Amino acid sequence: MIKITHIGTDPEFVVLDAEGNLASSIDFLPGTKETPFDLSNGTYVQVDNVMAEFCVPPTNSPKELWDALQYAKQAALQFLPAGYSFATIASAVYPDKLLDNPIAQVFGCEPDFTPYYPKGTLKNNGSNRITDLFAGGMRVNPKPNCADKNLRSCGGHIHLDYFDSICTIKDPTTLQRLTSTIILLCDLYLGIPSVLEDPDTNRRLLYGKPGSHRPKSYGLEYRVLSNYWLESLDMVTAIFERIKLIEKTLNSRITSISGGMINGYNDLYTHINSILSKFNINTIEDLDDIIVNNNTKVAGEICSFLEIKPLIKEKV
Repeated sequence: MIKITHIGTDPEFVVLDAEGNLASSIDFLPGTKETPFDLSNGTYVQVDNVMAEFCVPPTNSPKELWDALQYAKQAALQFLPAGYSFATIASAVYPDKLLDNPIAQVFGCEPDFTPYYPKGTLKNNGSNRITDLFAGGMRVNPKPNCADKNLRSCGGHIHLDYFDSICTIKDPTTLQRLTSTIILLCDLYLGIPSVLEDPDTNRRLLYGKPGSHRPKSYGLEYRVLSNYWLESLDMVTAIFERIKLIEKTLNSRITSISGGMINGYNDLYTHINSILSKFNINTIEDLDDIIVNNNTKVAGEICSFLEIKPLIKEKV
């Protein structure tokens, strides 16, 4: 059985001044990528470009994650002037005066990866199934490049701890194939619903392409979502529930992992491909059309089929 034991996050937030205008975290907050500032209770803060980035302890409880994040944000307010705040905004265009610092020009210090290859490339050889080359290794995503050099964005990356439940798998090809499948399920159960829930479309010009992740010693960091899901406890709870659906989908077909082998994987593979085929998702370009290009029609159909109820804010 594959068990996702803990879920973590290291989200970024926009800093606003007392009048609600954009401000830069560089001017106020302690902590760097190399040395985050300890806020106690297992939480940290650091400067990330002009944003404030937080880290909270991994947990299996949405309420614990929510409470830890609220504690961290409240503790970090001591470093901001009176009236300043942290805002759950996925992207913003900053004035030049706030970007006149080398730190504000740093993007994507470490590469992230995707299991998908464009159709017609050497790795994909014209295949018409996105899963056909999951054993072929990961592709490095290019560094973000946007025509608007003043656009900055906030991630709400999700860290999944599951490696202990698959650590007996020693064959790198088998492990690669399973990891890629988990990432694809994250796109189906997390990335595609976000198209309906996240009103921001500019962040995906920089980040959030399908399959974006970093491998971790405990599992993986799924990097597709913005910080939108951290606006309310209801949304955090919904994300946790969808991750449980990912776990349920895996274990509904995988009967056991023993002797380094996955029993039932082919059934899982067939099941996932049946979902993809139903919605004509054959290549990375098809996933891009849904997630990057915000195809809400197909996203809604997939959510309905997977019995995911998006949490959509009422328009005022």
